[in-house]
Amino acid sequence: MKIECIKDINGFIKLKEDWEILFRNNNYSIFQSFEFNYYSWENILSKDCKNKLCIILVTDNNKKCIFPLYINRKKELKFINYEHIDFCDSIANYSINFLEIYKFIRNNLKISKISFTNLCESSCLFKSLKNLDLKYKTKRKISEYSYLNTAIGEFPYNIKHYKSHEKHRIRKALKYHKNKEFDIYYSSKDSFPINEINELKRIMIDLSIRNKNFLSSNMIKLINELYKKDAIVLSILKENDKIVAVNIILKLLENKFLFWIDLYSNQKMLNIANYSNFIKSYSEKNNLEINFGRGRYFYKTSNFAPIFKDLFHVDIHFNYFNNIKSIIVNILLEKIKLIYKKLF
Repeated sequence: MKIECIKDINGFIKLKEDWEILFRNNNYSIFQSFEFNYYSWENILSKDCKNKLCIILVTDNNKKCIFPLYINRKKELKFINYEHIDFCDSIANYSINFLEIYKFIRNNLKISKISFTNLCESSCLFKSLKNLDLKYKTKRKISEYSYLNTAIGEFPYNIKHYKSHEKHRIRKALKYHKNKEFDIYYSSKDSFPINEINELKRIMIDLSIRNKNFLSSNMIKLINELYKKDAIVLSILKENDKIVAVNIILKLLENKFLFWIDLYSNQKMLNIANYSNFIKSYSEKNNLEINFGRGRYFYKTSNFAPIFKDLFHVDIHFNYFNNIKSIIVNILLEKIKLIYKKLF
């Protein structure tokens, strides 16, 4: 077995062919694709000189595994662009043994800890980490993701588990915005509406719907690159020929999408109407799976009643002190979350 760390952009580019073969041969999310990781590094993470590229490549005859990682300014080993990724994972054509990779990391990299977040229970990495017996490993549930399967038919009537009040809320949103023009933008026929996206971003920040760091210019560059590669479609609502809502949607398969980033003006139920129009349009002719990404947000549960599953975070420290500090911080964060939920 050969394990190496790719530290420069030329080495990154050389991985493209093997990376795409591994990606195509398994059911990975767009977040594990070469394009997403390459453009995330080029457009976002490389802009901070304290970030160091650190892609782990494992080769054992015909077996291969890639970990799209980097080392941040705190010397933590993390997944590339983990902050904007709903599902993190390595990509491989075999069941990995992380212990061997851990030994390589510990002996060859100068880092403070390994920190893997947003891991699905079904991911190959989490399966390897789950039962790994390491002295300073901590595992905790960090969030949830949700999804909705629809049969061919008229939305919302094609969702078997919907009750009357859920159907009513969706009908109400569609009716409230029925005079707006709905469209789906594809890179093959529509230019990327960068000015309109920036304007909606400004509106949302001014209204305190999002904070001032929402959707940086580098993040918009990443989205534009993915749009040009047909990895993204845009769900659009217009009023008097002006775009008033944009849902940035990752295309996972022909009938599988992930609602990623939402932009909208200050109008009642506008975002819900845009979501609903997209689902309604696609599910008229196709079975459809919609992934709502991370978080148990009120608009998801109250309007779309999706199925929720857990996401996990795993830290691996290299000494007792850092391990105890991490455990205490996690306990405090959980208590703060509970207090916040009770207050709000």
